[in-house]
Amino acid sequence: AFGDWIRKRLEPHPTAGGCAESGPGHNGIALLEKLIADPVRLRVPIAREINGDLDTLDQLLTGAQLALVSIIETVGRALLEGGAGTGKTVLATEMAARCAEVGESVLYCCRSVPLAREMARRMSGFPSVHVKTFRELTDFWSVMKFSCRRESTGNRLWDIIIIDEAQDFMREWWDCIEDVAECSNARLRVLADSNQAVYCLRDDLETRLGLQRFPLSLNLRNTKRIARATESLYRGPFVFSCGPEGIAPC
Repeated sequence: AFGDWIRKRLEPHPTAGGCAESGPGHNGIALLEKLIADPVRLRVPIAREINGDLDTLDQLLTGAQLALVSIIETVGRALLEGGAGTGKTVLATEMAARCAEVGESVLYCCRSVPLAREMARRMSGFPSVHVKTFRELTDFWSVMKFSCRRESTGNRLWDIIIIDEAQDFMREWWDCIEDVAECSNARLRVLADSNQAVYCLRDDLETRLGLQRFPLSLNLRNTKRIARATESLYRGPFVFSCGPEGIAPC
């Protein structure tokens, strides 16, 4: 067996030059088994440390970002700009829920199918929140736009339109968004990460849609250690990490 071969190799035996070599002995073998073969056990379960960090981040989110939702309630068109981890989708969820709770009709739109499914799951308790991908919106709007234009603004489709991950939208898509917003006379909320913008720049959105910009400057997803490791790669507005320190890299 392989184990027997290992033991035989570690026992005292002559070398090619004729001199005897001394093996590690019983204690040496026991030490090797402990170092190589023993199962590894974490002193502190990593899930406990991760959950502790997440609890801290959740507390920060409650105080830091929800104030912004109240500030922009009276703004007709707003651009919420922030990098990864600044809570854009969480803010979109909160804005949609608040509007639904006061009886308003909400359109949440994004490009990503998985994100739309997740948002639909989150908003399942709010029937007045309509979640659509941009593809679904264009299909819907191609049928509804003519009847919408004939009706009065009192029968508008949505009171507020929330565009999430707006940096993923093609330039020509904004014609449709503007059309929907104008026909509905709806408030507009655009959430974007200009650091990941490929199809449209922040200045384009501000000018084209008449948006008032609100920067999201707190990173609420990552620990400080992760933020320090990645900050040199970020080119958007200044973002400060207010999460926990995190675990030191091994």
